[in-house]
Amino acid sequence: MVILGINGGFGQGYQDVSACLVINGRVAAAIEEERLNRVKFAPGRLPYLSVREVLSFTGLSIENVDIVAFHGATWGDDFEGKLTAYFTAYFGHCPTIKRYHHHDCHAAGTYFSSGFEESLVFSMDNSGVGVSIQVSAGKGNSLSTLKRFDRPTSFGLFYSLITQYCGFVKDSDEYKLMGLAAYGNPHAYDFSWLLNHNEGNIVLNTDYVQIVPPLAPSLHRDEMNFNPSFVSKMALGRRLPHSPMTQFYKDVAASAQRHMENLMVDFVRYYINKTGIKKVCLSGGVALNCLMNQKLMNTPDIE
Repeated sequence: MVILGINGGFGQGYQDVSACLVINGRVAAAIEEERLNRVKFAPGRLPYLSVREVLSFTGLSIENVDIVAFHGATWGDDFEGKLTAYFTAYFGHCPTIKRYHHHDCHAAGTYFSSGFEESLVFSMDNSGVGVSIQVSAGKGNSLSTLKRFDRPTSFGLFYSLITQYCGFVKDSDEYKLMGLAAYGNPHAYDFSWLLNHNEGNIVLNTDYVQIVPPLAPSLHRDEMNFNPSFVSKMALGRRLPHSPMTQFYKDVAASAQRHMENLMVDFVRYYINKTGIKKVCLSGGVALNCLMNQKLMNTPDIE
């Protein structure tokens, strides 16, 4: 069985365009489009160069591919027609297409590569097809969804909002906010008024954010996630890009980092206590995974 997994889309919001070729259950080749076209994230494209590269690397042709796997399960039948037309136009042949839920893909990627026989699986990002958080349980060769949270309930939205407020670009520079946090006072500000956790539920105060309906496209990178009420609450305006980095914004970054880590660990602990499963798999936005790793490794009741 030869499976071609692809990521991308026809809108500018789709990024990290890539292709992965799996042959008889083993990854044979994988690459991101940006490594080939030299455009960071390769936004708004499908992985033409990446598909060619993985096929060339393995010596296969598109006719050898049994299934094209894609994450757009909720995108409607029209998109499948577009994808079929794309492969026909660019490769001369379209294999069978199978589409999956965005967060199921995240969950499967981390659980099935973990080696665990049983695990809780957390997929957390800004949002994917309107869902920002998914909690799943993996056992043997199966995954079951325990709970999904729709946008705007989102750890990622909170972190991207602070990223923008400190003068960086969302969906790109979250790692800069994480680095900036090391230079600030993590106890300077309390962000419980903006994001909180209560008995397995994440609550984002929508009075301070730009609301986008769950299934609508996310805001563009140049659009702010926060609204004027947030700026009033914070006392100072957004740091202008390339302006001096003052201690105020360093303290904001550190306080947001601490608040996020504490909430996420509490969130994970809640589902561990509820299910009795102590092994944990993490997936979703890279920044979110990095946020949790250090905290979870130092948490004795989590394996």
